[in-house]
Amino acid sequence: MKKIYLALTSMFVLTAFGTSAQETTMPYPKKQSGVVSPGLHQDSSLSNGLKLPNRPVQQGTNTFTIPVEDQLFSPIRWYALENADNPNYWKNVDTTRIWIELEVGRSLDEEEIAEFLESFGFGEPENRSMHPQATNFFQFYRPETTVNEIVLMAETARSIPGILFLEPSAIYKGNVVPNDPLWNEQWGPFAIYADEAWDYGTQGAESWNVLAVLDDAIDWLHEDLYDQIWYGYDYGFNDADPTLDGDAQTHGTHVTGIMSASNNNEVGIAGMCADTVYFAKVTDNTYFTNNGSYSNAAIINAMYDIGLMERVFVINLSLGGGAPSSAAEMAFNFAWNSGKLPIAASGNEGQSEVSYPAAYSACMAVGAIGTDGNELYLANYSNSGSQQEVTAPGGDMNSGYGIISTIPGNQYQPFDGTSMACPHVAGLAGLMKSLNPNLTNVEVRNIINSTCFDLGAEGWDPEFGYGMVNAKLALDIALGVVTHTHEEAGLQLKLYPNPVANELWVHNENHAANTQLRIFDLNGRLVQSDNPVRDIFPVDVSSLPNGVYIVQVDGNQSRYTSRFVKAN
Repeated sequence: MKKIYLALTSMFVLTAFGTSAQETTMPYPKKQSGVVSPGLHQDSSLSNGLKLPNRPVQQGTNTFTIPVEDQLFSPIRWYALENADNPNYWKNVDTTRIWIELEVGRSLDEEEIAEFLESFGFGEPENRSMHPQATNFFQFYRPETTVNEIVLMAETARSIPGILFLEPSAIYKGNVVPNDPLWNEQWGPFAIYADEAWDYGTQGAESWNVLAVLDDAIDWLHEDLYDQIWYGYDYGFNDADPTLDGDAQTHGTHVTGIMSASNNNEVGIAGMCADTVYFAKVTDNTYFTNNGSYSNAAIINAMYDIGLMERVFVINLSLGGGAPSSAAEMAFNFAWNSGKLPIAASGNEGQSEVSYPAAYSACMAVGAIGTDGNELYLANYSNSGSQQEVTAPGGDMNSGYGIISTIPGNQYQPFDGTSMACPHVAGLAGLMKSLNPNLTNVEVRNIINSTCFDLGAEGWDPEFGYGMVNAKLALDIALGVVTHTHEEAGLQLKLYPNPVANELWVHNENHAANTQLRIFDLNGRLVQSDNPVRDIFPVDVSSLPNGVYIVQVDGNQSRYTSRFVKAN
């Protein structure tokens, strides 16, 4: 029996942004069995004539410029000594390979260091730093070294000038390659480095982290979704059954699979984030008589309802229409202000204007990436424009590269559309929240935007937004984010609304006569400054281009920082 969340009643004529599947099975590229990244897919020539697309060159974390006040500096830790009696530590290190880190500019030939190496029988290092001006390490192979010997080495090395630390080399396992049989056909997660992001040890499955989907209906008995979808409500018919009303309702099942299908269960596909799903069915009896349209009232009721659900963080909205609505905008603002992150499909009309609700400031608008097996490009059906925030794989059936996912009846088919791009991003946001539960919706949004592969024109552009999402780099940053950006406990800087259009209100709880406000872009460039003297004051940001910014307020020897999104 499924657990059913009993929500409020509910009912904008919106449609799904995914196209129908072709009836024939697509000849998808196959991943090389038993090979892991970075060697994964090195031979992309396939017998069926297709191949995986070239992944963009993955940026290092240095491409995300963290303002000085938010940078992290860790003290040197002698972990071998701290964990001398911790068996779990020693299970995850290679005691035959000893890592010695020297201060930059120091040499193994220095007298005390050389004597130390000789006394413990070290020979020539088998590995050394390629960037000694940044990290001056040496790795030695020393067979049959015991735990006690490493502890003794570390205790001795700690007193030698020039040695920063000594420790056994950590063991890193290869990138996660799920055992789901259709993973070999999933080029979307591959293109955005989801397989490397999963190396952090999370593919979701944190039961407290719930991802919501608003869509037509769900086959929650599907073999690859059964363990994921435990909560749901039909906001169209006001009952606790979000399952199918008819065979035409395949969209919600497909979208949910991309985002959260079970991973490593030897069945079907691998979802981006295999966490618990709350499914909000937002279709009523007009769906079948009104060209598959969704219910405006159902969507609005669902948004308010979900805004009150503590466990839900990400909301996937693979739906949209051409008309703005004050009622809908208020609903999405309510969800955002309640700490939720609505992520919406940009639309499939191929126009230079993003559809609603993606165009609302509260929503992340997601365009679609297609591929021909070589290049990655903005799919010709994908909307774009000034509200475009990011892009993700949405597929291109014309080139043979759709996005395969679950459909009702334990089946799997490829679709394409911005509807398919959206759950890649929603799943990434869920992964980030699973890895770091303290992240806020502002922080997750900022990190995703700031870590994208910069496709198209340099920086933000109306076609790709900030670029195609980069799952690995986003999780790199998410793991190290400090969520409390003020420097004194109990004091904070509040910005609202966030996202903002033209006027940002700043609430500085510890204002002073000499308070100075400065706004930086994510490259650390000062783009605006002001000298406010009140605790609550407006700041005109109409001259700033759309993007993510850091606000810094200084006064009375205190500094407070926060972030905001500018989105007209």
